[in-house]
This record gives sequence, C-alpha cells and structure tokens, in this order.
Amino acid sequence: MRKLLLILILLFTSLITANPLSWQTFSNGKISWIYNGTSIFIYSSDSRNVYPLVLDQTRTTGAIHDIIEYEQALLISTDAGIYQIDMSTQAIERITFSDDINRTGKLASDIDYLWLSTDDTLFRFDKLGREWQSFSVPEKFAKCAIISDGTTVECLGQKMLYTFTIGTEKWNRFASDISSFDSSYFIKSSRSITQISGNRLHIYVPNTQIWELIKSDNVILDAWVESDITYFSTIDKVYKLEKNTVLKQLDINITEPIMSFTKNNFDMCLSMKSRLMFYNTTKSEFSFLDYPPAKEDELPEKVVYKSDLLLFYKDAISIYNFSSKTWSGIEAKQNNSQSKISWTDAGPMVQYKPGFYTNIKGFVESKTSLNSAGFIHDSVRVGWDSLNNPVYAPDSTDSTLLVKWTKPDFIADVNIHTADADGRSLDISFSNTNSSVPATKLAIYKGASGDIIQSIRAGTSETDIMKSKLSTPVSYEGLQIGLDTKSKLKDRDRKIAKIGAGIGYITSRSIWKVLKYRPDGNYQLESTPVDTLLTTSDSTSIDSLAVTQITDSSTQTKDTIQLLPGTVRVWVDGVELDAKYFAFYRLTNSLQISMDAPVDPSSLIAVTYKVQPLPRQGNKEIEFKPFYNFGETFYGTGTISPLPWLSVRGGVETIKKDATQSIVNLAVPVEYRKENPDLLLKVTPEYSFNPQAKSSAGAIDIQSRIGKNLGITFNGLVADTGFSTADTFTRGFGKIKNEYNFSANYNITPEIPITYSQHRYSALSGTESGYNAQTGVHYQGFPFLDFDISRVILDDNLNDTNDLFDSIFHVKDRFMIKLYETSSPYLAKLTHFQKVKYELTHTQYRYNSFFDNNFNSGRSTVGKLTLNPVQPVSLILNTETKNGDLGNNLTSYIAPSIQLVTVEFPRGVNFMGTYSSVANKYADIDSSTIAVNRQLTLTLRPGRWHNKLGWFSLNGSLKQSINASDSSCDLSTGDYLTGAIGTQKKQFDKGAGFNIFLNETFFLSNQNTWSKNDSTETFSSNNNFKFYFDSKNNWNNTVNFATDYDNYSFKGLTEYYWRALPWLQLKPAFELTSANDSSASQQTFSPLLEASLSMNKWHFIRSLTNLHSLKVLWNRVDNVPDEHPKLEYVFMLILHTLPNITINNQESFTFSNGGFSSFKVNLQCTITF
Repeated sequence: MRKLLLILILLFTSLITANPLSWQTFSNGKISWIYNGTSIFIYSSDSRNVYPLVLDQTRTTGAIHDIIEYEQALLISTDAGIYQIDMSTQAIERITFSDDINRTGKLASDIDYLWLSTDDTLFRFDKLGREWQSFSVPEKFAKCAIISDGTTVECLGQKMLYTFTIGTEKWNRFASDISSFDSSYFIKSSRSITQISGNRLHIYVPNTQIWELIKSDNVILDAWVESDITYFSTIDKVYKLEKNTVLKQLDINITEPIMSFTKNNFDMCLSMKSRLMFYNTTKSEFSFLDYPPAKEDELPEKVVYKSDLLLFYKDAISIYNFSSKTWSGIEAKQNNSQSKISWTDAGPMVQYKPGFYTNIKGFVESKTSLNSAGFIHDSVRVGWDSLNNPVYAPDSTDSTLLVKWTKPDFIADVNIHTADADGRSLDISFSNTNSSVPATKLAIYKGASGDIIQSIRAGTSETDIMKSKLSTPVSYEGLQIGLDTKSKLKDRDRKIAKIGAGIGYITSRSIWKVLKYRPDGNYQLESTPVDTLLTTSDSTSIDSLAVTQITDSSTQTKDTIQLLPGTVRVWVDGVELDAKYFAFYRLTNSLQISMDAPVDPSSLIAVTYKVQPLPRQGNKEIEFKPFYNFGETFYGTGTISPLPWLSVRGGVETIKKDATQSIVNLAVPVEYRKENPDLLLKVTPEYSFNPQAKSSAGAIDIQSRIGKNLGITFNGLVADTGFSTADTFTRGFGKIKNEYNFSANYNITPEIPITYSQHRYSALSGTESGYNAQTGVHYQGFPFLDFDISRVILDDNLNDTNDLFDSIFHVKDRFMIKLYETSSPYLAKLTHFQKVKYELTHTQYRYNSFFDNNFNSGRSTVGKLTLNPVQPVSLILNTETKNGDLGNNLTSYIAPSIQLVTVEFPRGVNFMGTYSSVANKYADIDSSTIAVNRQLTLTLRPGRWHNKLGWFSLNGSLKQSINASDSSCDLSTGDYLTGAIGTQKKQFDKGAGFNIFLNETFFLSNQNTWSKNDSTETFSSNNNFKFYFDSKNNWNNTVNFATDYDNYSFKGLTEYYWRALPWLQLKPAFELTSANDSSASQQTFSPLLEASLSMNKWHFIRSLTNLHSLKVLWNRVDNVPDEHPKLEYVFMLILHTLPNITINNQESFTFSNGGFSSFKVNLQCTITF
C-alpha cells in the first residue's frame, strides 16, 4: 500500500510545475502579494483582479532570493538589490549599497535595522541613518533564514547556527542538524521558521537554538503556518499541529488525492484531483466546487483563498467570484503598455521618458444611503380583537412617509508615486481608512544617494532624526527636511555631514502607568470621559486598575484620545515582558496578560504606550492643522563625521505648550574597533540644556566587547527636576531624576553563558533598583538547564503614608530554575519511545512592604511532559502549583492536566481524552474551590479498515465540567480528581453523530447532544444533508431541533441551487420554524426565491452581478395566523467597469399588514487604482 501511495504521489505531483510549498501570501487589508518562488502577483479584492508586480520600471530585477514581511512592509532581495514595499501605500523603494554592488541573501528586520546575510558576511542597514555596516561571519556557510528580535540576530544553517548580539557585536556558534536545503522548503512566520523536506517537518522557535522534528506518514505536499498552529497535508490527509506538540488529523473524508490547500480565517480550500473542496475547521462542514470549465484537464499550481478564490496555472489565472458564483480567467502576463499614458490593473501610469514615470495606487470610495424612518399618521382607526375589545391603530390611508438620507462620505487610500531613473522619488499619500487614527496625509521626496537633498517630508512625521537619548521621538503634523553632503568617509558608508530640521504640531504622547496586580490578568488602559480637561503632569498615581492619564493642560478633548495599536509594552519587576505573554484589544483599550506569564501578586507591573488625539468628527474630518494637539515643536539637528570612528551631533528643539521652552543638545559618538586583540568600544556622551528653565540633563551610552566572550553595555542619564521634553519624561514614578542600566555577559563556552544586569530608575515619586544574574547550560543532545536570580527594591521618595506606591512592595527576591528538552534522546532510548519532551520550572519569591520588615513568600512549579510512544500517539501531562501569599487571600493553587491524542492509532481510529483541574485554597478564611473538566472524543473511519466502508464515519464524545466550593482547605487527591466537595455545579454533555458520504454526490451529517446542567436536561440535534448532482445542480437541507423536554424549537431549511444558464442562477428555498415556551407557541413559513444574473467581460463591463430576492413570511402565534403575510424584496447590482470602477447598489423593500412598511437603499462607488 505504501508503494502504491508513493506511485500516486509521483504521478500527480509530476503534473504540477511549481511546488505549492514554494508559494507565500502576504496580505494587508484589500491587497495581497502572492509569491510563487520566482515572481510576485498582486491581488485586489476591490478590482477582483490579479496582475504581476513590477518592482522596478527601469531595470530588470532578476531572481528573488528572499522575501519577508515586517511591520506592514515587504522586503525583497533580488539580483538588482533590495526592494521595500509599503503595504499600506504600495510605494516601492530600492535600498542600495554605497558602492552600487548588488548583494543577495537572506533578510531579517527589526524596529531599527534591516539585515542581509550572505554566506560569509552579515550586513546591517540603519533605517534612520540610511547607512550600511558589515560584519564578517566567523565561518562561511549557507543559510536557510535569519531572524532578528532587535537584540539578537540568528543565522540558521544546516549543520550550524550562529547568533549575533547586536549591542556588543558578539558571535556565538551552536550545532544544528536539519535536512539538506536542496530538497527543502522554508516557511517563515513571526514566531517560527518551518523546514519541510519529504515527510519531515523541522520547526525552529527563535532564541531556542533547537529545531523540533515532526514526521508524517507520507510526503508533505503543502503547509500553512499561523501563529502557534501549523496545518499540513499529505496526499490523503490534513493535519493540525498545535504549539509544535499536539498533532491532530482533521475530520475530512478524503476520496481523492490532495494536491494543495489554503486557508482563509476558519475556512480551508483543498485542491484535489477532480475538484475543489471547502472545509470549515470550526463547524466541520464542507462543500464542493468544480474547476473552471476551460481548465478541467489541468491542475492548478496553487490555490489562494481571499474574498475571491484564485487558481494559478502555468500560463493563466482563474478567479472565482463567490457573489456571482462565476469563474473568470486572465492570462498570466505582464501589463506592458506602449502608451505614455495608460491605466492598467497596476494603476494609472504616465511615462515621461525611459525611467521617469508617475504611478497611482489605492482606491477612492464613497457611500450614501436613503432609508425610510417610519410614518407620521394623521388619523387612527378602531378595530376589535377576538374578545371584542377595541384595538386602536394608526390609519395608514392618511399618513406621511419619513425618509432619512445620509450624505455621501469619503474614504480613500491613495499613493501617487513619481520616480526617475536615478532613484529619486516623490510620494504623495492619503489614507483615512483606519478609524483608530487621524487621516494620514504625507508628501515625501527622497533624493538619490549622491544628492545633497536627501528627503523632504510634509504631513505626518516624527522627530526621530534628533537621535537623542534624552527625548523620546513624537509624531507631529508638519514639515521635515534632511540634507547630506555629497562626500562621504572613505572606509565607511557614512556622509561627512548631515543636517535635518522640522516644524509642526505634536500629535502623540507616551503614557507610562504602574498597574496593580489582578488575578484575571485584565487591565483597562484608557477610558477617556466626555468633556475631560486633561492635566499636565509627569507624576504618576495608581488606582485599582491603572494610572491616570497624562496630557496637556491646554488641550481640551471630547472623546478624542485614541491609544495607538502596536505601541504597548509591558515591564514586570524591571524586565520587559515578552509580547507572547500579553495581548492588547483595541476596541476595549484593555490589556490581557496571560496566566502563564512570569507575574505574581507582588509584581511591579509597568506599561507604556502612545496616545493620539482624533478630530471631533473622527478620521473622516481632514485636518492639515490638527485642532487637538499636544503643542508645537521646532527642531534642527546636524551631524559632522570627520573620521570613521568619530561624530559630533548637535541640535536645538523648541517646544511650545503652556510656555515656550528650548532645549540645546550635544552628543559625541566615538567608536573604537580592533581585531587583534578583539576589542570594541562605542561611547556616546550627550548633554541637553534648557536656558528658559535653567535646567539640564546628561546621558551616556556605552557598548563594548572585550575579546570574543565578554560583552558590556551601560546607559544612564541624570536630569534636573525642572527638565522637560516634547514627550513624557517618566517611567511611571514621576519625573526622572536619574537612571542607569548595566549589563555584562560572558560565555565560558557558547553553551554556558553568564549574564549579570542591574538598573536603577530614580524619580520624584519613587526609585526602582534591580539586580539580576542568569546562567545556563545548553549542550545539544543533553538537558538544557537555566538559572535566574534577581532582587528588586522599590523605595518611596516621599514621606507620605498615603502614597499609593506603598501598596506594592519594598524588597522582592526571586529565584528560578528551569530544566527542559524538546526531544530527549536518552529518555527516548530508555523508554523505547519515539519522542520525549519535557520542561520543569520552579520559581520562589519573597517580598516585604514599606511598613513590615517580615518577608512574605510564594513559590510555583510548572511541569510539562509530552510523550510520543509512536508518532501517532501524544500524551501530554502538565501540572502547575503555586503556594504562599498569592493575593486575594489565595494561599495555594494546583492545576494538573492530562491529554491523550491518537491519530490513526489503531488504523481508522482518532481519539482525544483530556482532564484538567484547578484547585484554589484560601487558608485565611478556610475555604477552597475546585473546577474539573473532563472530555473524551472518538472518531471512527471504517474506510481505513476496508475501502468499501469509506462512505461513512462515526463520532462520539463525553464532556463533564464540575465547579465546587467548600468551607475547608483540607483536600485529598481524590478531591482533585473528582471535584466532589461541598456545593457543586455540574454539567454533563454526551454527543454522538455520523457522516455519510455516498458516491461523492450525497452527504449526510448528524450531530446529537444530550446535556444535563444540575437538574436541567436538554437535547439538541443538528442535521445537514446535501445532494451534489453536478456543477449546475445541488440541493442543501438543514434540520435543527432543541428541547428541554418542556419546550422546544425547530428550524428547517431547504435550498436548491440551479444554474439554469451560464448567466442565470436560481435558488428556490423554503424555511420553517416552530417553537413553544411557557408564554406562547409560534410558527413561521417562509418561501424564498433568488435569481442571480451575471456576466463577465462584455465591452467596457468587466463583471456584472444582478440579484433579485423575494421572501414571503407567514407567522402564526397560538394557532392564530397573521392577517397578511410579510413580503421582503431585495435588489442588488454590482457593476465593475473599465478601467477599475465598481458600483454597488443594494435596495430592500418590506410590505407588512397589507401595505408598504419600509425601504433601504445603499449606494457605493469605488474607484481602484
């Protein structure tokens, strides 16, 4: 059988010219960039079209060597250089080297730098200074990918892995062992790098120095990576891998070979031998779609699933429109126009002469609506009910219809890009599509590398060109200019002199808050009340949730303050928290810290983020001079670099808020490098002076490497209490007085690193001091062992017994030890298991308060064990315990869990069993609570036992949840397992169902659930049966029933899809609902008829869809029918014309009680460039 499968794989994959694994899709809003391994296509959901991307109008870009996405930008390494695409504006910039040599390799990016790695050199591009710097790799080797987190760059190869510490420029080497690159495909995401080769899947998580191996039963043909979940397919199965640990097979009845697949949210599309299958991963529902008639004998290379379905063939692209349910095709060729003025799918283009052109990208959209708003009735008529009682109702024969009209709005996202053959460009951009931020207006000119004028910027800008440690950059609306000398240093990519200046209205401000611990981990960051006058303050207070807001006293806002997504950062006990431990929810402005984050009740939690004022009318109000702002700024800066190792930077910044203040800044960066002995020293002293306030501040930044193993960094600042900047000058304890950060790291060997760090932040309201030491032993093939010990001291600088900082702690000590292996060869050999993975972490802490020298203590232990006796079987055991002072009277927390998952073991059987318990003890009040959850799920596929039984599958489940509490802390082991204590609340669910799939024509799904919640019992049954006759005829039926054995509800729906003609689709349907409860019984009968007319490519019309829907609804309550049925008519017209104009008109009319009731008309026009 295995040989037969291999033959099938070779047979069908030979029909595909490009492996689906070589494709990648990057999306931002309505635009998607689709990379097939050699070229890039652009898809727009507005124009519903696909066209090849032209990276450069003046030169041939050649092969693409790498492509990555970072912060809404695509970075592409080609033979012609590196290109950056702004995914919001679609503007393209070519990033060149100063010697005009085009280098290719693997790319990575972080907030400050772009990285390019060749076989023997790592290149760093400073995004702000626009300078390249090179670092020799200790040994030459081919790399599959590089990653940067802003602190460390990791260069990944087949037999080795090198890490490069950015601050100290120090290299470390680690052993690695993955499959050969020759037959491999790599998928890079924000959280992992996945290598796929044959039936082997290697996954690398950044900063672990370990590749995890997963094996499949067959060759992996396609894969999809999102967050911590990886989906991959073989020729007859689709798998889901969660957190590189739990492997599950999706319950899809596969009847023919899978060639590739793709995902769109919860929906999956599988490209199979004869047709396409759609599968919903949450509802386990699926449907089918035939390939386009002209391509029935050719398999697509790749399927891409967005608002349309895209099939990529060798020489053509087919697009399926879900609205009109029609296919359209385009040829996969370049949009080469010989005309000087053209408007193609790539947008309007004006070509002045070779290399000189203007291109417009984006869209402009306007919406308006006309709706009925009821009637004004001039008289009343009298009727009689069944009991002969008078009933008074408005007389519709004499009434006036009220109509509400919405003025047309304006939404646009447009970029006008003009460029010449030497690399100069002018971009004019406008966007008001993001409701969270004001409309973005920007005009930016970029000069060529040898020009004096490097940049001129008007609109939304930042003061980051100041490069000052004493002032955080702020956003503003205004002007900015940058000038460079033509001459540059001989031995370094740096201009001898640079000048920059800017002026504008400040539109952003940093907020620092100190948060009180919450057991649920949820913190509200912003809640701006209406008509709030915000006061100026660099001091900070805390309440039950967070610190009050900080803005300007001169600025009055009315619900205009918006928190900027992507700017939230969190510190716990002086150490920045990894972003994987928290999430920010923009709609509620809330921060959620996960339960497994290194946070305890005594933790000092600080958070910072940026806020921005919105205009009174939101982003629809276009302001070139923002009415709401945080003041004005005027600044200028200049840098002189007479030598490669020496620069002098000076600047002046004037800030106009409540009063006008000027700050004079001077910095002198010095660098010293020597290869023998290996030595690096970078020192940047800086001084700022405010003549109006007669206050000053000084800072210093030191980065050093002594030898190959020792790195030292130090930064600090001292400021007068009267010193202020354009942004908030605080870390959450009021105005900063002085602070420093020191770090030293030494490698005994690369596998045994030692790090010591300490910091001190002193401000008006408090001082935080921290000391931390870390070490570890990380030898490949052996258990990894980490140690971490720290002390944090918080001093109250004010003699105020009511100071809210007193409620945190005074001194806190913490110790952590961690033992882990992602795959233990020794335990696997000892147990004869295929894989053993474990992690054991123990943490102890103690703390005291300002008014009590006695220490309170706590501890936690987390154990994680994953066993794979064989590949299809996973046994996961996790336990977390906490003891001591845990806050809110909690003294003990125990949470054991176990999960057993089998995939095709035994053959045709998938099983999942889970058990989890959470027990809390409150010793002070002698009480406890327990929550227990247990679940068993079984899926049987008899077709895996015998081919003739492949037409059905069975599933069953048992699920129980228990929540109990008791006025005792004395819990036994049995209590943890059963939850049988004190007062209990129980819910028990039993589920059973089946799927029947006959001849690929008939499908029946049945799922039944019996539930008991304490004394209440319910039953529900969901049924769906489909008849798939052919591509023109299919019949779908749904029957759902639910009851609590006293009342019931029933809903039945039958729909028939019939494509009568290529341009006409009909859908007759009938819906029946019935329900009764203690108050009444009700039934509705609803026949429906939909007619959809569609056409493609007729003269100037690209596509036309016209939908008519008529629904009649009869309602009956307690066997008394309505006197008249309710009628609903819907008309929809979607017209897409050349060059790229879309008109969408939707109208609905309702008739009830024998007369006209209401109407709605919506009209939308979109012009796509």
